[in-house]
Parts: sequence; C-alpha cells; structure tokens
Amino acid sequence: AKDNPKAYEPSLAKIWSTIGGLYSNTQRFTDSEAMYNAALETYRNLVKNCPEAFEPDLASTLNDLGCLYNDMLRFEDSKKMLMESLEINQHLAIKNPDAYEHDLAITLMNLGNLYYDTQDFINCEAMHKASLDIYIHLSKKNPKAYESDLAMTHLNLGNLYFTTKQLNECETMYKAALEIYQSLTNESPNVYEPYLASIYMNLGNLYSITQRLNECENMYKIALELQERLVRGNPKVYEPDLVKTQYNLGMLYNRLQRFSESETMYKAALKIREHLAKENPEVYEFELAKTYMDLGVLYYNEKRFYESKTMVNATLKLFEVLTKSNIKYEPNYTIAQLQLFWVYVNLKEYSNAYNLGLVYCNI
Repeated sequence: AKDNPKAYEPSLAKIWSTIGGLYSNTQRFTDSEAMYNAALETYRNLVKNCPEAFEPDLASTLNDLGCLYNDMLRFEDSKKMLMESLEINQHLAIKNPDAYEHDLAITLMNLGNLYYDTQDFINCEAMHKASLDIYIHLSKKNPKAYESDLAMTHLNLGNLYFTTKQLNECETMYKAALEIYQSLTNESPNVYEPYLASIYMNLGNLYSITQRLNECENMYKIALELQERLVRGNPKVYEPDLVKTQYNLGMLYNRLQRFSESETMYKAALKIREHLAKENPEVYEFELAKTYMDLGVLYYNEKRFYESKTMVNATLKLFEVLTKSNIKYEPNYTIAQLQLFWVYVNLKEYSNAYNLGLVYCNI
C-alpha cells in the first residue's frame, strides 16, 4: 500500500476492519478501536476520490465502530458513528434498495439498541419499527436470507415493550419472534436453539408479571429443557442462561407454594452460581448471595431453621464483602442481618440475636 496506494489501500482497509471485528468479538476493545479507526481513515480518503465504490465500506465501518463504542459504554461516540452510517445507507438505499436496504436495516437496528441502552425509548421504538418494516418486505422476497433478522427485530421490540410495560404489544412481538425461531430451529437447531430458549424465557417472564402462572411455568420448563441440552454441549457459554431459568422457576414455585420443587430449582441454581462466582466473582457474587438468601427464606418459612441459618450466614458473608466494595449493597446486607436475627430468635439463640440486633440498630 505504501508503494501503490490506489491498488492496495482498499485491501488493507478491509483487513484492518476484519481484525477490528475479531478484537471486538474477543473483548479486546482498545485494539479493536485502533483497527476500525485505521480502516475508517482510509475509507474516508478513498470516498473522496470514488464515493460510489467505497461509501458502502465506509458506512459498514462506521456501523461497526458505533457498535463497539456502545459495548464500551461510550454512547455519544456510538451515536455519532451510527448516525453517519445511517445517513450514508439511507441515500445508498434510495439509489439501489435491493443492494443496500439490508445494510440500512442493520444500522437502524443498532441505533435502536443504542437508544434502548440509553433509555431513549421513543427513538428506540422508531428505529426498531423502521428496521422491522424493511425486514418484513425483504423476508417476503427471500425468507431464508432475512427471517432470522426479522425475528431478532421482533425480539428487540418485545424487549422494549416489556421494559416500557406495554405488555400486549410485548406478547405480540415475542410470539412473532417465537414462530420464526421455531421454524428456523427445525432446519438448523445448532444455530437457533439458543434464540428459541431465550424467547421462551422472555415469555415466561412476561407471563409471570401478568399473573398467568401456568403459562409462565410452561414457558420456563421449555426453556429449561433447551438450555440443559445446550449446556451439555457448551457449559461455559450457556450455563449463565440455564441458571437464570432455574432460579426463576424456583421463585415461581415458591409463589405457588410448591416448596419442594422450589427448593430443587434453587439448589440447582446454587450449584452453578457457586462455581460461576469462583471464576468471575464481580459478575456472579451478587446473584449467588440472592440464591443463598432465597433458600434461607424458604427454609425459614418451612421452619427448617438450622438449614436457614446456614444459608443466611452464607448470604451475610457475601453481602458484607460486597458492601465494603460498593455501598449500594448495604440494604441487602441489613436485610440479611434482620433475617438472621429472626432465625436466631426461632432457634432460641437469644444472645446471638441480641448481639446481631445491636449491630443492626447501629447501622
């Protein structure tokens, strides 16, 4: 490229962009940014001389860099990149919709995700609905190529409506995504089963908050079956999803006063969260503490006070550590102290209860 820039700079920019994607996927964000920016600078220069040939590459690099900045929580930088990509893709799609509408839809979707992350829900909905309109008509022309993108857009809108409590619209979007993912999973289970499990999980969450508890259980159990199969093939990737479903089923069975089944699910979740917390305490210690606490409360309600004492003590130790690192955990710490106080009272360990009560009151 130094000897013959006109001939080789496009290839060099493509390589930089590709390596940027590799670094992004492996969480090497600083290296990824450097690669994308090198590609971006080159494409900007190439566009000056030949916009028709290189504007699509420029738009693609801007889109990728925007997604990277979103992952890095640099939201203003992300928006700047994605808006520039959107502007280019919009005029490319007007000139040649068959070639560039898909790229336009991708950028719209990524902008929607950015607005969701920054809680700009009005613009989020606008971006995802614009993306949905494109994918609907692209899927009619070529369902094999675009149905997975259509399903993902339905899922994104469903998540938005769940967050904004538009629950009827949420169910409509989730069910539309479910129908597509079921069809895709029949053809390519290795690719689409994780998405299918996620949809069942999300529907379970929706039915939980709308008090449709039988349907909630059915959704969670289907998700659980899929995730257990996925974990057997790749535990590192899928255990975090499996444990969420186990925990949610535990809470559901507790609400239904099916305490034996609740205990089974909580203990299954606890086993996974204990080893996840050893590998990555910053991410999983809080979830582990919550699971100890819920088991402790379950045992307390069943008057299994010695078992409750073990669980709540484990909770208290974790929240003590977490509170020292971040004051936001102090309410959890004090709740665990109060729960242990009542366990001591029921075990007639009055001196322990008295001493803990003094500590609690001082806090």
